[in-house]
Amino acid sequence: MIRIQNDWVPKRSTRWFIGAVTVFTAAGLAFFGLMGLLDPGVLVPGGDAEAARVFAGLMGPRNLALGGAAVVLLVMGRWRDLGLVLVLNAVVQAGDAILGAVRGELLQTVSPALIAVALVAAADVIRRSDSTTHAVAAARS
Repeated sequence: MIRIQNDWVPKRSTRWFIGAVTVFTAAGLAFFGLMGLLDPGVLVPGGDAEAARVFAGLMGPRNLALGGAAVVLLVMGRWRDLGLVLVLNAVVQAGDAILGAVRGELLQTVSPALIAVALVAAADVIRRSDSTTHAVAAARS
């Protein structure tokens, strides 16, 4: 039977980097999620129109769920699970960047693209640290 180490913890500097990316991303997601629910006019042109309110409102639960899940997993120290949520969030952000590019909106393209890159970098740090830990443990056995 293959056993996977459940108590794996990345080194301190890695945890700081992952934590910073997670917290800053979750804060941004929470801001845009809440603004989408409370004042969609801030997020989309014509925010008073029904379509804009619906669009901005749909972003709210998505953003709050992704950001909340990431923070909960960070606090719990569930590093592998956090890596998966970070990748999922990066895919969503990449989709947002593509939509921004299609619409020709620079800020709505660059911001989510940079966030996606940071999320992928944090997830990759988790993956590399975990792989290195398992390689070292296997070599010692």
